[in-house]
Amino acid sequence: MPSVADLPSAELERILEQLLDQWEKNDQAFSGRKGVSTPQAVGVIALAAHTHRLARGVLKLREAAMHLESLPLTREAFQFALTAQWIAQYAPAVSGFINESSRQHNATIKTINETGWKAAADNEDARQLDTPTREKSFVDQSARNFSQLCEDLNPGGTEAYAIYRIMSSYTHPGYRVVDQYLQAEPLAAYTYPTNFDEDDSRPWLYATCTSVVWAARAVDMLDQNHPNRAALRKIADTLGIRPELQLSETFKQREQADRKEKWKGPQKS
Repeated sequence: MPSVADLPSAELERILEQLLDQWEKNDQAFSGRKGVSTPQAVGVIALAAHTHRLARGVLKLREAAMHLESLPLTREAFQFALTAQWIAQYAPAVSGFINESSRQHNATIKTINETGWKAAADNEDARQLDTPTREKSFVDQSARNFSQLCEDLNPGGTEAYAIYRIMSSYTHPGYRVVDQYLQAEPLAAYTYPTNFDEDDSRPWLYATCTSVVWAARAVDMLDQNHPNRAALRKIADTLGIRPELQLSETFKQREQADRKEKWKGPQKS
């Protein structure tokens, strides 16, 4: 199977451009397969669309030789793509997604109100979508904790979360970013990252490509016609990855435990 070591940056950029063009030029109307709810479809499509937009940003930054600066976009694309796959694979997961979105929104309003910025709080409230909080579920934990969401997917788990954590270290203000700007002499630094070049960015360009495949395939899985399945599987084979993720055994055990906990048995008449 191919690996990141086999694919030069130019080929990865060509693949990514192909994926983005395919998404942007796709004029086929979405036709949800049986059992796909509107919230599930809307959530997956929007998450996948944003993954593609972030990936387009990665290419734009690479054109300007801003390889280190593109890493935060790759990290976000990775998180959005895995979330899209999670919701696509397990329809009730959309409830956890909605609950977590509502929780974060309410926390934002609370923080803004504490500052006394009433106008800002009112404006944020006006942006609230008509998505009332749903019944609490075991999937709320995954929506809130990306580590748990990674554990819910296969391939995924600790490896996926480790990749995310490495990318996060290039996103947050910390030593890993500072190191890219240091010169040989102590306390000296360049105004641009001299220690991070195109070759250093190649694994993350690869991660961008895989994220876009998974995001696009998440939408395609929900479409009864699967219009892009063949094309995405071909690109996935070139990248040496699975075109879609599956629910892990860990997730299935958690889901089964949740079912047992909620089951009340036959009711007496």
